[in-house]
Order: sequence, then C-alpha cells, then structure tokens
Amino acid sequence: KRKLSRKKKGSSNYNKQRTCTARKIQKSRRQRYHYLHEQSSILTKSHGVIVFEGLRIANMMQVGGGLSRSIADAGWATFERFCRYKFDWSGGFVVSVDAHCSSQECSVCGHIDARSRRSQSLFVCTKCGHRENADINAAKVLLNRANRSVQPGEGTLLEGALRNRKAGRKVVFRKVRRPSGASAKP
Repeated sequence: KRKLSRKKKGSSNYNKQRTCTARKIQKSRRQRYHYLHEQSSILTKSHGVIVFEGLRIANMMQVGGGLSRSIADAGWATFERFCRYKFDWSGGFVVSVDAHCSSQECSVCGHIDARSRRSQSLFVCTKCGHRENADINAAKVLLNRANRSVQPGEGTLLEGALRNRKAGRKVVFRKVRRPSGASAKP
C-alpha cells in the first residue's frame, strides 16, 4: 500500500502496483478465510454448543488506536458467522452471551468487583478469595450465563454439547435442546 501511495495516479506504474497490491490483499483474505473455516469446522464437529461473548465488534473498531486493524485481521464476526451456518447444517447450537462485567465477576460466588481482576492474567475474588486465571474465570462466567438462559426444566446447554468421534466412523451428533423462543436460524 505504501508503494502504491508513492506512484502518480493514472500512470502505468500506478496501475501495475494497484493490481499487485490487490492480489496481495486478496491472498491474505483467502488465507484468513481458510483458517477460520478450518477452526470453525473443528469446533462444530467436536461440540454441540458454542458460547460466544457478545462483543460489539463494530464499536470496538471505531474507537481507533492500534486495535482496529488487529480486530479486523482476526475476523471475529466472520468466525462467529461461519460457526452459526455450520451448526445450522449439523444441528448444533450457538449462544451469544452479554459481555458486561464478565472479566470482573467471580465464577464461584457471582460477586462483581473491578478490584478482583488483579492483572491481565490473575483473578482473585475480593469476597470469597477464589483464585484463578482471569481468562478461564471469564469463560466459566460466560458458560454460567449461557446455562442460566435455558428455560427451567430443559436441563443445561452442556447436555448434548459433546460429540463423540469413534474410530473409523463418522461423527455421531446428539440432539441439543434449544431454549424456547430460540429459532434454528439467527
């Protein structure tokens, strides 16, 4: 892109550089999509339920700074979209859970305090003293929130969440119960 900005618009060198730049951008996009397809296929074949943290990705990219390009390159929204349509084919279930205070809430007692997040990697609850890696604690909080979203009497999302891969056989899918009001297509 920098080489292109140095060329005079309309010149033959500008046009040659423009096609070269477009090819490189297209190649990186194809590589990103290939990786996201591989990872989403692995997850949808081995799990019946995937819980996503409901981040406002578009807002995060508008804030600016150095994160917007990294977020766009990672393809978070594309990954979630791939998982959703693959689960529509295979009968799985994707849940999007509110992200509000998930990194500050204790997975054991449910207490929310910003001081519990001691560092980027350490979580120590100020109420019950529970000590755990901050990312693992936040993942457990999101899972608890997803299980609470299930209607009473239907069990939990974890029932039927695992899929077995037997040697030499295809993946055996277990039926996953959907909460009432949840449609098959998002």
